[in-house]
Amino acid sequence: MPKARAFVAGLISVAALFAFAAAETDETLPAFAREMLTAHNAIRRKVGVPPLKWSNKLAAQAEQWAKTLASTGAEKMQGIPGQNIAYTWPPGANKASDAVAAWAAEEENYDHDKNACIDSNLRCHHYTQVVWRNSSYLGCATAHDAKRDIWVCDYDPPGNDAREKPY
Repeated sequence: MPKARAFVAGLISVAALFAFAAAETDETLPAFAREMLTAHNAIRRKVGVPPLKWSNKLAAQAEQWAKTLASTGAEKMQGIPGQNIAYTWPPGANKASDAVAAWAAEEENYDHDKNACIDSNLRCHHYTQVVWRNSSYLGCATAHDAKRDIWVCDYDPPGNDAREKPY
């Protein structure tokens, strides 16, 4: 009897593993979510950190903030850790992967040995958030106003802890 239970437990573990793997490549995610995950995970793969998984909770949070920025014309962070924001114009001219590519382009401003931007006048923290090894979940949204598209991504756990390197 114990061998039968162990076998059943093993089958359940294998089934759970397949279900988890299927969830990461789930084609039922909206195209926007797949595009964001694909763009982020391609950058993360280059530095050897695990892929992100989609979070509807984070996406709803990001959507709320993107809509707030669109309705107020503001250009500021929400004040929560683990958030990237990008603006592109004219409205409708760019894809989600373009926003992620802009964040990834900050890699050239990042000095991994010093764990800092190479110059205080240059940005690199969007990039380091994208590749933050401890971040596991991603949720993103976009909103539009008359002059721009607003892209917001929230990450959990958040990154950019100055005491740690992103990878």
